Amino acid sequence: MCSTSSGCNWWRRVASIVVGLFLLAAAAGAQPSAETRGGDIEQVWARLSQSIDNQKLDTLKDQVDEIRHLASNLGLTRLTPLATALVVRARAMPPDTAITLLRHAVVLDPENPEAWLARGTLALRRGAVGSGLASLGRGVIALFNDQRFSHFTWPSLLLALVLALLIVVVVGALLGVRHGLALLWHDLTELGAQLRLGPNAFVLNLFIVGLPLFVGGDPLWEALWVFALCWAYLTPAGKATGGVLLAFVAATPLLTEMATRSVTHPPNPILRATSALAEQRYDPQAVEDLAGLVDVFGGEADYYRLLGDAYRQHGQLDAAAWSYREGLRLSPQDGPLALSLGVVNYLDNDFNAALQAFQTARDRGTQLVVSNYNLALTLAQTYLFPESEAAMAAAKAADPALFSQLTKGRSHQLMLPSFDHADALALLGRKDPIVLLNQGLLPPPLARERSYTHPLTVGALFSLLLAVGHFLLRRHHGLATACAKCGRPFCRRCKLSTESQTYCTQCVNIFLKKDMVAIETQMAKRAQLGRRQTLLAWESRLVDVVVPGLGLATTGAVWPAVVLAPLAVLGAAIGAIWIPLLVAPALALSPVWLPALPGLALWAACLVTVQVLKRGRR
Repeated sequence: MCSTSSGCNWWRRVASIVVGLFLLAAAAGAQPSAETRGGDIEQVWARLSQSIDNQKLDTLKDQVDEIRHLASNLGLTRLTPLATALVVRARAMPPDTAITLLRHAVVLDPENPEAWLARGTLALRRGAVGSGLASLGRGVIALFNDQRFSHFTWPSLLLALVLALLIVVVVGALLGVRHGLALLWHDLTELGAQLRLGPNAFVLNLFIVGLPLFVGGDPLWEALWVFALCWAYLTPAGKATGGVLLAFVAATPLLTEMATRSVTHPPNPILRATSALAEQRYDPQAVEDLAGLVDVFGGEADYYRLLGDAYRQHGQLDAAAWSYREGLRLSPQDGPLALSLGVVNYLDNDFNAALQAFQTARDRGTQLVVSNYNLALTLAQTYLFPESEAAMAAAKAADPALFSQLTKGRSHQLMLPSFDHADALALLGRKDPIVLLNQGLLPPPLARERSYTHPLTVGALFSLLLAVGHFLLRRHHGLATACAKCGRPFCRRCKLSTESQTYCTQCVNIFLKKDMVAIETQMAKRAQLGRRQTLLAWESRLVDVVVPGLGLATTGAVWPAVVLAPLAVLGAAIGAIWIPLLVAPALALSPVWLPALPGLALWAACLVTVQVLKRGRR
C-alpha cells in the first residue's frame, strides 16, 4: 500500500504512461502504412511487364514480392487484374516461361480461377497428371467461390444440366414410344374393328396418331402427343419417370430463361465494388465504373461511403476523404460516414481529425466496438493514455464476443469498416427500378408469363394431362399388353379369359402346351426370339453409350442404373457442355478439352461400368 494518496496517484500516472507507450508502439508498428498511395502498384507492375518483355525472369520474384507488400499495406489480398494479365501473357510463352508466370500469378491472386485452370491445363499437357488434376480442382473451387463469376457459374452449370437432361428426355421418350407404340396401334385397331370400319381402321389409326401434324404441322407437339398416348402402356416405374420427364420439359423454358438472364447480365458497379471490398480484391475498373454513377446516385450519402471505401482500398486517401465529406454534406448525422472518415484521417496521419471523427461516430452509436477500438488507438497516438484505456474498455464492454472475434489474430491494428452487400441492396432499393433498368444497373425482369405460355411448356403440360386422362379412360376397357416372351401385342379380347394373359397364343401353344405344332413353325419362332433378344441387347448397350445406366434399367437392373445414370449425366454436362462451351470461352481457356477431362472421365467410367455389369434377359 502507498503511504500517502499523492504517492498512489504518482504510481498510477507512471503505470498509465507505461501502458500508453506500449499501446502507442504497438499501434505505430501494426497500423497500415500511409506511404502506399494509388499508383505505386501500377509503377511496380510496369517494371514487371518490362522485365517479361526483356526476358529478365530472375527479377520477377522480387517485383512480385514488392507488389504483394504494397498490397498488404492497403489491406488487399487479391491482385486479380495483374494475375489475369500474367495468365494472358503466359499463353504466348514457351512452357518453362509459362509455368514461371503462372506460379507468380497464383502468388498475386491465390483465389484466381483463370490462373489455376491454366496451370492445371499446362501441367496435363506436360504429363504431370497429379498436379494437373489438383490445379484443375482448385480452379473449379475458386471459380465457384469467386464473386466476379457469381452471376455466371451456377446459372451456366444449370444451363448445361438442362441441355444434358434434355438428351436424357429424348432417349427416354424414344424408349417409351418404342415400347408402347405397337400396343397403342393394336388398341386402335381393335377400336376400328368395334366401329366396323374394316380396312379403313388403318386410316383412323394414322389420323389419331398423327393428329398434331394434320392440325398444325408441329413436329414437337406430335412427339409429345405420341409419348402421351404411349404413356398408359408403361410400367408403374416407367409412368412415374415419364411424368417427371414431362414436368421437366414443361419447366425447361423457365429454367433456360433464368440461366441465360443471369449469364448475360453481370453485376452492376455497385455490387461489383461491394464484392471487391468483401474479397479485398484489387479492381481499379470497378472504382472507375462506380465513380461514373454520380449522376444516378449523387444524392445518396451511402453512395459516397461506398465510393470512399473503394478509393481507400486502392490507396487514394485524398479522394476517399473527399468522398466521405461529400456524403457528410448530404447527411451530417451519418455515423458510418464519420467512422470511415476517421479511418482515412488516421491512415493519413491526421490524428486530431481522426479523433474528432471517431468521437462523432461513437456518440452516434455507430458500431461501438469498432468506433471505441479505433478511438483508443487514436488517443494513444495523441498521448492521451488514460482516455485510450477507457475507450478500449468501452469497446470490450460494448460486445465482448464481437470484440474477441474482431481482434483475434491482430495486435492493435486499425479496424477498417467497409460497405457490405446488405448496404448495397439497400442503396439500390431506394432507387426507382425504371431508372436502374434504363441505366443498365438491373437485369430485365424475369418474364414468367412468357415462360408459362411457351409452346413447349403448354404442350408438355397438356401431354401430361392427356396421358393421365387416356390411361384412366382406357384401363376400364383394358389395355393391350406385350407377350413376355416374343413381345407380340395382344389384349383380353384376343384371348379367352381362361388362357394365360402373360404370353400370346402362339407362345402358349409352342412353349407351354407344346401342342402338335409343325417343327418348321417352332424353328421359325425360336429364330424370331433369338433375333429379338439380340436386338434388345444391342438397343440396351447403344442406349447406355448415350446415357450410361438408362439401358441397364430396361433390363431390370434398376439400382445400379439409379446410381450410375446421374453421375454419367453430371459428368457429360460438365465435360461436354459446361467447361468446353461455356466456361472455356468466358475464361479464354486453351485448349478447351484438357480442363474437361475430369468430367469426361467420370462419364467414361460410368460407361465402362454399365457395359461390364451383368444384364437380365427381356
